[in-house]
Amino acid sequence: MKRYWLPVSLALLAISAPFVYYGLGVGNQLPEFKLETRSGDASEASGLTISAALNNHWHYNSLITVGGTEYPFEKQTKLSDLYGAYYYMLQNGDTRRLMQEHRSFIRGKNKPGGFFQNDDLLIYADVAPYESKAEFHAKASFQIDYLDKRTGEKEAFNLISDTASSYHSIYIEDVQWIEGALYMFASLWDYGFTTKEVYRLDLATKELTLQRKLANPEMIESDKRIEMIARSADTVSEASPFLLLTMYEEQAGRTEEIDPSGTASDTRQSYYYAYQTDELIRLPAEMEERMEQSGGLSSLQGDEYYSVKFGSTGLQLSRYRMGEPSADIDYATLSASELGAELIQNVKIMNDRVYVLFVKNGAHSIAVCRLDTLERLYEGEVTQTGKHAMSPQKLQEHFKLIDVFQERSVWPG
Repeated sequence: MKRYWLPVSLALLAISAPFVYYGLGVGNQLPEFKLETRSGDASEASGLTISAALNNHWHYNSLITVGGTEYPFEKQTKLSDLYGAYYYMLQNGDTRRLMQEHRSFIRGKNKPGGFFQNDDLLIYADVAPYESKAEFHAKASFQIDYLDKRTGEKEAFNLISDTASSYHSIYIEDVQWIEGALYMFASLWDYGFTTKEVYRLDLATKELTLQRKLANPEMIESDKRIEMIARSADTVSEASPFLLLTMYEEQAGRTEEIDPSGTASDTRQSYYYAYQTDELIRLPAEMEERMEQSGGLSSLQGDEYYSVKFGSTGLQLSRYRMGEPSADIDYATLSASELGAELIQNVKIMNDRVYVLFVKNGAHSIAVCRLDTLERLYEGEVTQTGKHAMSPQKLQEHFKLIDVFQERSVWPG
């Protein structure tokens, strides 16, 4: 058997050599980029990270800032192993700051949806099945931890509660602290069906004062289960008294669009849920239609919901204030020609800003605009640096801006 080792080893080496070369060498020959200010307030770009795709023989994702470029694959494997369960928290600037500022409190807490903080409190809520060995569960164990920032005092306690639905797994999607009450929005899954429940907790008495299974009030058959997609505030530091929910009817592990009227025009139903009043209220029809057209490009901020519809030639913003009878459709617009752009590639709402990725005179660019007016505050251009620059033609063919993030640093420095 030993006589075959040498030829087999040589064959494996010949096959793997190109991959080893590219894996170790090409990373040092990739083009470098940085974000440069073209006009406006440069401080608008100080916390931005742009995600870009480079398809040049191999596929690479890069992260571009005013300081330069990072290719995450260079660190991804060892850092994902090093940080383990905290890996996804590091990808969000908000939870990353919590890890830096409150390292002791954060230790052992790794569910991004479980955090809430304001000037006085930092709260973390997690939930797990109470009967750990059962396949389906009817009780849940809530773990509540909170830090009083004024005094530095910490407290933690467990709370066991029945759930309105039996489930296989459960997790917290949203936590809010509103006028002295802790609200938790949980998702319960049981092999194909997902239900949502809301819990209100009195921290003083450590008792649940509300437990509700959210359901569609317009469904004719009450035993049908509903899939709901929550959209909460952009950050854990901003109180949001509402959840925005889009509901689908589920049958036999298959999602079907709700159509209570019997007509094909009503494709889905969207509601907002008010934590404090425990009300589930249908959105105006024109806002539902805009939600479908926007493809999920939206943001819920306080009591206002924003949605953006865009194409290669322009974008339109719509908004709805919770409780109002109608929505403000296309209250602000911006065309590619106004930007001097050949093509708009992507649009994103974050907090009170709208970020537009576009191509202008062949250059990959970004504009930062006010959310209420679309007034342009900043315009920047992604430029090449270093000695491995791509030609303009190759750049146009193989490079594309994908997304933008605010105060995001994926990999610790």
